Amino acid sequence: MVAIVFCALIVPLIPATRSEATISGVQWINRSGLDSCQVPTAAQEYDLWYHTSFWMQAFYFGGATASVTSCASTNPQTIAANINMYSAYPWLFMPIWDDRQAPCTGNSQKFSYDTSTAYNQGVSDAISAYNAETAVGIDHQTVVTLDVETWDVPGQYYGSPCDYAAYSYIKGFLGTAEQGLAMSVALYSSPTSLSWFLDHYFFEINTQGGNIPIPTEVWGAHYDSNPDPWALAPLPQGAFVFHQRIKQWQGPAPAGQTGFLVDRDCADAYADGSWTTYQGGCQ
Repeated sequence: MVAIVFCALIVPLIPATRSEATISGVQWINRSGLDSCQVPTAAQEYDLWYHTSFWMQAFYFGGATASVTSCASTNPQTIAANINMYSAYPWLFMPIWDDRQAPCTGNSQKFSYDTSTAYNQGVSDAISAYNAETAVGIDHQTVVTLDVETWDVPGQYYGSPCDYAAYSYIKGFLGTAEQGLAMSVALYSSPTSLSWFLDHYFFEINTQGGNIPIPTEVWGAHYDSNPDPWALAPLPQGAFVFHQRIKQWQGPAPAGQTGFLVDRDCADAYADGSWTTYQGGCQ
């Protein structure tokens, strides 16, 4: 795979505790990571690399929800400039596409309860994500995360209309992105929603067969102060076992000397970066 395409890569002097940089490419990471809806300033970005234990940085590059929440600019040149700032440091990167959300949630940007419509909306959003990658300079083989916030909300259950709509939307997105556009897509949600999605997937495989899309990786949000990406019950332990898991284990908290607010993650997964050593566990 080819890594994110960056312009004017300038790598500063690196602390002796981190290995020398090598050619960019997809790497396995078993380290701590961060994500944030806010874009750090240049000074905060410097601080996050030099004064924290994070090795992976996730950032938003588009989608309807990212736009209305100001997690991503609607101007591709602004996003490209942000990526260029991030690339001054040899992080592993995980771009996030935050688009329509489940109709049973309180989000303003939603896909339909109608499963056919939701599927087609997933197809449309995957094409938008592909075009946005081109516009901001992300290689199409980079692993990107589709952010679908939990639909495991009060009144919902496995097999509810909202659950079926979510499965249809994600299936439309994944089928178009992975099979039609050769993208690699991770799926972010709660462990319960991820488990519900997987149950639908196996049911469809067992009853219909065929080439049904599944995420390359999963990223579960579970704030239990335990960074272990295998502690994502009820997601089965036997699923996504080949370095395919990220866990968001703590919500916004100050990091570094500037106190920039980040979510804390632990990755046992593949992402794009330029280091030879990304293993060592999470702190």
